[in-house]
Amino acid sequence: MPPLRTLETGRLWLKPLAMSDAPAIQRRFAHWEIVKLLNGKAPWPYPPDGAEQFLKRKLEQQEGPVESYAWGLWLKGGPDEVIGIIELRPNGGTDQRGFWLSQEFWGRGLMTEAADRVLDFAFDEVGMTEIILTNAKENVRSGAVKVRQGATPIGEDTVETVSGVKPRQLWRLTAEDWRKRKRS
Repeated sequence: MPPLRTLETGRLWLKPLAMSDAPAIQRRFAHWEIVKLLNGKAPWPYPPDGAEQFLKRKLEQQEGPVESYAWGLWLKGGPDEVIGIIELRPNGGTDQRGFWLSQEFWGRGLMTEAADRVLDFAFDEVGMTEIILTNAKENVRSGAVKVRQGATPIGEDTVETVSGVKPRQLWRLTAEDWRKRKRS
């Protein structure tokens, strides 16, 4: 797999995570509205060293051959810190991409922009032929990103979220469909 590197969009930098991102992640992530529909592996209440522990795990996973990718989202023109995170897990089974964004930046299309760039990376550089995506059904914003990207619903199951067991939507997007969408 290609190495983790900085990616760019019109309004964002997607930068590899660093331990220096911990204060911003701690401050921006530890909010119920962000966490409540995420995978139940996220600790809640978020511990005072939650961001540091998260970053230690992610940075260890990215040593040696890259098996997953995690980028901090940086808005061009400020603030000069991480405002969210997006991950790509090529070997992630039924959960190959995940993301969160600081609430003050919701509704601007920033996550769709970041997710589009990660799809380009997944299909054009990693060589994935399809990606399987999920979200808690209640997480309509996350589902809307998938709809805008042209993903096809392939089913539902349940998932343990931070706020309990919830219905989960499963989506599939092929590289071929992604490229057709971009051309049109």
